[in-house]
Amino acid sequence: MPPLQAGVPRGVFVEFTSQPNAVLVYTPIPPASPSYANSVATLNGGAAKGSGGFAGITTQGAMVNATVYFSNCPANCDASTIPPFLNAMDFVCFNNRFAAAHILANCDRSTTPPVLNVIDFVCFVNAFAAGCSAP
Repeated sequence: MPPLQAGVPRGVFVEFTSQPNAVLVYTPIPPASPSYANSVATLNGGAAKGSGGFAGITTQGAMVNATVYFSNCPANCDASTIPPFLNAMDFVCFNNRFAAAHILANCDRSTTPPVLNVIDFVCFVNAFAAGCSAP
């Protein structure tokens, strides 16, 4: 997966699922702000999709209510911002996420059960070994 690059717009599709039905949480614009930003990213609202992915029903003028996680350094599990970015705490963080079956422990982004498996450990160790120059 290529890293996110500063200043390059990206479209994002977020689907929240629960068994057996998909759930979409959105806020109509207005009253929601059409754009949210911080020092790292800007999210612009526009349309939300219902269950069925891109084939789902489109709701125009919507902002998805969600927390979006991304990183230019996926092995920086504890999100440290002081060098060294990668340290023993990242291993502890990843192990805790894995034990809790947290979605962020799915390092290889697999979708076939079991989603969390030994390949996620290998993926994390490889990402850690690759290092990173910024959080």
